[in-house]
Amino acid sequence: MRTSYTLTSVKKKIPKNAGKTVFVTGTFDIIHVGHLKFLRKAKAYGDVLIVGVTRDELVRESKGKTRPIIPERQRAEIISALKCVDYVFISPKGKRKSELIHEIAPDVSVINISGLNQGKVDKIRVMRKKINRTLPNTKVVFLGGSINVSTSDIINKIRS
Repeated sequence: MRTSYTLTSVKKKIPKNAGKTVFVTGTFDIIHVGHLKFLRKAKAYGDVLIVGVTRDELVRESKGKTRPIIPERQRAEIISALKCVDYVFISPKGKRKSELIHEIAPDVSVINISGLNQGKVDKIRVMRKKINRTLPNTKVVFLGGSINVSTSDIINKIRS
């Protein structure tokens, strides 16, 4: 089983000779083709794709009290079933994306900037500079969406 659900167990399971590691994080609430394309593109940067699924409480903080629709363990299980994903964990309480990147120290960290406003993209660029200083062997890549699909749009369409 590839799903570990904890960062500690994922770190223990990745073999030393696993090859080039790629790390992404995301909410992955109501899986859609945009998620799949993002994960496939991320996997193309290396040999092993590690996915951190955002904890429910952090999703509520950023997206509102009605989110996520799908609970964290179910979202992690769905993501782990995707062929392009090698390891999955639920983000530990209190750990932000930059902390996870530092703890995992992947060869490549892929950040999805699809649908983000310029202010958030600017904050992520600042985070990338800090990561480049402290983890010089980790390449940080930004990916934008090739198709404009969002979970929020899907939820709004269902509600209307």
